[in-house]
Amino acid sequence: MLSLFIVDCKTVKDASFYTNKAINHARNGRRYVAISGFTKALEIDPAYSEAYNQRSLVFSDLNMYQEALDDISQAIILEPESQKYLNNRAAIYIALARTEDAFADLNRAMLINTSNASVFYNRSTLYHLEKQYSNALNDINQAIIISPNDGKYFSLRGDIYYEMEKLDDAFADYSLAIELTQQKEYLYAKNYIKRGLVLYRLNKYQQSLQDFNQVLKINNGHAEAYNGRGAIYFELNEYQKAAEDFSWAIKIDPYYADAYNNRAVLYYETKNYQKALDDYTKAINLLPQNPVFYNDRADIYKLLEEQAIDEEVKNDYKMKADADYKKSEELERTYSKIGKKTGERGKFLTGIAGKLIRNRV
Repeated sequence: MLSLFIVDCKTVKDASFYTNKAINHARNGRRYVAISGFTKALEIDPAYSEAYNQRSLVFSDLNMYQEALDDISQAIILEPESQKYLNNRAAIYIALARTEDAFADLNRAMLINTSNASVFYNRSTLYHLEKQYSNALNDINQAIIISPNDGKYFSLRGDIYYEMEKLDDAFADYSLAIELTQQKEYLYAKNYIKRGLVLYRLNKYQQSLQDFNQVLKINNGHAEAYNGRGAIYFELNEYQKAAEDFSWAIKIDPYYADAYNNRAVLYYETKNYQKALDDYTKAINLLPQNPVFYNDRADIYKLLEEQAIDEEVKNDYKMKADADYKKSEELERTYSKIGKKTGERGKFLTGIAGKLIRNRV
């Protein structure tokens, strides 16, 4: 029996060794190497729940959510009372739009331990996505009580206030988040972006400009900051600067639909209709479920229809406009609020949303 005990300990030690090495690989961006390491650990010890959990986290980072779900579910079978694992599976369910399953795991996690701020944060994020703002505020307030120095909690509460149109409260929370995330460059810059957006909505353009400039001092390759600053320049009628910033945002991130949309708005205002059409079409190709893009492209087709002399050209523009208006109306009935109402041309910046917390350790 003694020798058997020694063998079992060695097995666990070897599995742990491979798991720890794999975690280091994952932290350094070598995700596929990490997956191999976790797999090796599980070959040694198929009951090592933490290896399943860690491999699930890497699969999630790679957007391989079904694989991530399979692994974290196996970890929960092995440790059904692990709040960490339940919280992590809820994050995957949210990514898969399985809202009821996510709520079930988070509520179950709450029953195990009511002092884990990240569980309150994740459930608040879920309520926020479901637009249940009162419940979202209750949970994020509880997270802040448990962990009052975590900037991402104030950032999420700012997001909730923003969508509730409580812009002064959102401004205050983003300001606190900025103070608390100075050592975390990504979050630090993101909170300046969010506060800049609030100031933009409050028509405080010079102050908003300062926040977007601050982001570019932190990271001069930040596409969202160029997009935001371009919107400010647009409002200040500095169209050349706005065009340059939108173009920089697109150069940095060629898949940035909002930047194409904003540049299209600028082209529309400066009567460069063909370029506006090109950018709206690119935005639609990247984000085909956004009704605003179709509506605004239809406006241009309608304008060109009115200006056309040739009847065949006029009819072509009319058909295109009618098709886009119809598509916009169809999507408007099913698509959630995206930051502006149809027809509010030129008032569209990238939306803001909380980021889920997964327990890695």
